[in-house]
Amino acid sequence: DYTTVGMNNCGSDSDDNDDDYVELANDGDTDMSIGQSRLQCLFCRNQASVDLDDLINKHLPAAHGIANFASLLVSIGVQDQPTWVQFVAFVRSKNFNATTTEDGRLQQLLDEFRVTAGAVQDGSGDNTIPSAPVGDIDDPLMYEVDIEELLQSQGLHATADLRAAGKSNSNSQAIDKDQRIVELELQVESLKTQIVSMSTVLRRFALGGNSDDVIPAASSRTIAELKDDEDGYYVDSYSGASIHAEMLQDRIRTGGYHDFIAGNPLLFNERVVMDVGCGTGILSMFAARAGAAKVLAVDCAEVIARAKEAAAENGLENRISFYRGKLEQLDELKVGVKVDAIVSEWMGYCLLYEGMLESVLYARDHCLKPGGAVYPRICNLLLCGIDSEELYQRNALYFDNVYGVRVSFLKERCLSEPHVAYDLQSDWVATSSALVCSIDMLTASAYTSAKVESVPVQLTALRDCKLHAIVGYFDVDFLGNGDAGVNVSFSTGPLSQVTHWGQTVFYLRSPISLSSGQVLEFHVSILPPHDSPRSLLVEFDWSNGTRSEFRMD
Repeated sequence: DYTTVGMNNCGSDSDDNDDDYVELANDGDTDMSIGQSRLQCLFCRNQASVDLDDLINKHLPAAHGIANFASLLVSIGVQDQPTWVQFVAFVRSKNFNATTTEDGRLQQLLDEFRVTAGAVQDGSGDNTIPSAPVGDIDDPLMYEVDIEELLQSQGLHATADLRAAGKSNSNSQAIDKDQRIVELELQVESLKTQIVSMSTVLRRFALGGNSDDVIPAASSRTIAELKDDEDGYYVDSYSGASIHAEMLQDRIRTGGYHDFIAGNPLLFNERVVMDVGCGTGILSMFAARAGAAKVLAVDCAEVIARAKEAAAENGLENRISFYRGKLEQLDELKVGVKVDAIVSEWMGYCLLYEGMLESVLYARDHCLKPGGAVYPRICNLLLCGIDSEELYQRNALYFDNVYGVRVSFLKERCLSEPHVAYDLQSDWVATSSALVCSIDMLTASAYTSAKVESVPVQLTALRDCKLHAIVGYFDVDFLGNGDAGVNVSFSTGPLSQVTHWGQTVFYLRSPISLSSGQVLEFHVSILPPHDSPRSLLVEFDWSNGTRSEFRMD
């Protein structure tokens, strides 16, 4: 028989719905309410709670003398979601049962994990525990516990890099403090993305699908046609403060927009400017300070109320007007509103993710004066190949052996859903880059620009290599071949400074060996699925007739 297990929607504050449940097999000896999962204590068999807070804050102190579970985890090297999965699998493989708060075996267990995890991190361990049984583990604790939230609630940071920082204080002190904060937050965001991807796989299983399902055809629906309840996940994801703090702290992104706008007052002075997807209003305030006569700031999310407060705080409330809602549905902007320039930070992962391009092009077609401008002007999507056995082992192959335990559904997730990476090393780049599409924001079609359909790609090997993944990234050029002025451009590629977009990694099920100078040829399609125009379907059609399919939700 089966038990219904509730999955947290890690990427949104919205309430869970029926799609957020998945049926998992159990032994038939538990009594659960629908939508609740029994969380068995890691250290004994006497507690099976449906309340995570009770388990951590009441049971652990009383039964095992663990007053601060978060600090204990950090002390043994559990500081991110992957090491938490390791720890749960390790403890379960031991079939451990501590009977009293004085049970010395518990400390021995923790010490053993600390030593083993340290050996794996140092590269001296083999990532296995000889006594661990081999089998599949799908323990609710692996995904019910949000390590980032738990550690931050105790004033700790959820990043494995803290361990590395502790090993080299002299190196850490040499890193600029502000930049270090940005790097850590980017890495946390990477973990969030992985957790959201995990929940997506489970939701598909709940709907009766499997990893071999054919990816649906491209969407014919537009963003404007999405109802509020259908688009709530996307809107809510931009209503919190943390995601905007992360974007503002991205120096390449925010600094690029600032340098372009501030460096070109002639393009903005006495002009009417529209900021599509204004978020915190930072671009609107840049434009107002550059001399814009009026700025129209548009956003769907609740954060626009904070943007209005920020404008007032900076004395710009009379220069910026704020409009909450979808641009396509705002009657006050549909009739008679014409602007000289549009600015927008619309780019998503792999450039096209989240479908915001459609809204910017709608603004261009309905609100831009003849001879007006859109900034940035040119956006290019590119692919390259990387050779990294380390990255492949760490992600695609890791779940073959989590301390002797297979966790196959997470491996499948790695191979069917792209991974956003922030730590790709330049020497992993093993091929030339190929331009997949170039979008001129003044001339691009609103109907076809967000779709890449069977585009031929050629990647030339820079050396003898084994390709483990294809990587997607984008470049932007603010002026392109348009207006004269101070141009600004930046890249999100693996050879450039890291941004909050990272790079989108598509792992290959079978790595491809290439000789130096050899050309890898294939076709790529990047399309929105019929059920979610903000998502992406990515297909690589290889010359041998096979296809690799990925979905970004």
